[in-house]
Amino acid sequence: MNKIAAVVFTLGALVLIAVGGWGLLYLPAKMEAAAKGAIADFNLVLARSNPPLRLTYGAVSANPITATVTITDAALGRTNGAALRAGEIALAIDPFSGEISAVEARALRFKTVDGLLKVEAISAVGLGEASRDLLSLAARGMLTTDTLIEGLVLTRLHLTGLVATTRGKGEMRLSELAFEGLDKGKIDVVALNGLSAYSRSGRGGGELALENLELKNLNLGEIYRAVKRAQFIPYFKAPLLSALTFNGLEVNTPEARFGIAEMALGATYTHNGQGGLYANKSWFTIKGLVATPDANAPSMARFRKFGLTRLQADIDMVFNGDHERRRMAVEKFSLRFAELADFDLKLAIGNVPSGAYVLSLRPDEMLPLITAFKKATLIGASMRIRNHRLVQIALEQSAKEQGIEVKALIARNIAQARAQAAALGISSFIPLIDQLEKFLITPGVLTITLAPPNPLSITQIEAWSKTEPARLVPALGLKIEASN
Repeated sequence: MNKIAAVVFTLGALVLIAVGGWGLLYLPAKMEAAAKGAIADFNLVLARSNPPLRLTYGAVSANPITATVTITDAALGRTNGAALRAGEIALAIDPFSGEISAVEARALRFKTVDGLLKVEAISAVGLGEASRDLLSLAARGMLTTDTLIEGLVLTRLHLTGLVATTRGKGEMRLSELAFEGLDKGKIDVVALNGLSAYSRSGRGGGELALENLELKNLNLGEIYRAVKRAQFIPYFKAPLLSALTFNGLEVNTPEARFGIAEMALGATYTHNGQGGLYANKSWFTIKGLVATPDANAPSMARFRKFGLTRLQADIDMVFNGDHERRRMAVEKFSLRFAELADFDLKLAIGNVPSGAYVLSLRPDEMLPLITAFKKATLIGASMRIRNHRLVQIALEQSAKEQGIEVKALIARNIAQARAQAAALGISSFIPLIDQLEKFLITPGVLTITLAPPNPLSITQIEAWSKTEPARLVPALGLKIEASN
């Protein structure tokens, strides 16, 4: 029994040695051939450029155990011209099929007379068979650009450690840039981290820094098609993205410093009943916006007139639309100016023309839509102003320019408003003017509301404001209230 086992073991070892020997001899050659074939296809694409480019390289070595092929001393450029050089290119290749699933270029450099570009690494993962076939067809000029964009599938494209410098002019650094999930002309996520740049050109140059930025569902195909169909103003048939966010933006120039802690915009989409999409909800927010003029900048003098050394603000907006009910609304429009005032606005309109429920308009559609909007109706609106110091500062500045006291300025303007209302026979305006006077004398909170008993068209509002202004207050349900 032991002899039989020994014989079996010996035969198995011989088989493994034979297979291993075949693998070490045959598979590396097959993998290297696949790599060189891919480079040849790539050079076919490059040859179509004007002037033509070419990828050259040094040694090629394959490792079937790690399923990689390494190419050294690669250079992409024109004959006797500047070239983008890579210390090493690694290809992930299936040892048996020869299919390439990933590419990574390391230690890239591009040098010109007055500049240098360096990149630690660029990698592409998940290049499937269908995508390779498309690239091969594109290399032979058998595909249009939009077809290629729509057909390419790539799991991830990743760049790290970019540094670009121009002698005597500036520098840009980027820690990371990643594209996740490229499919059918769309990218699931574009993420950027650690961007910084400075420039010495222009009026003293400047600096920029951005902690991170993210785009979701970026539609490259639609951007390409929109550029092709542009008629002065490009229009879109599909959403360009679903969300954009960034954090930690800082811009410094000799005249001012500008920063935003957080920014976000986005939208959700639904069908408009006309075979297309529209944004049924969209939003835009900015947190921690700060603008600080330089102490010697002309704008600082204007800031000091308002008793400020910088401007601080937060913005929050939400819009929605309902094609079925033919309504649109400013659900939220909030502006917060630190040390000055807070503003809140809401607005709802009905009988909105169906042409408004699209992603964007062609130039020839704009004027007809503006005309159609005059039939839209006001459902309701409100504006709320919470004063901190803005009203006092504005009144003091205006009074100073006119050479009178603030109390005299208020009294004069209110008297003029009452006289005009009396001349027009609009007695209903008097209580509203009283509330405005109260707010100016003791600035606190001013609330203006419009609540028409019946929806009122824009055309009707325009007509009554010219011919029968007395009807507007009850028809609009206009109220003004001052409070502390």
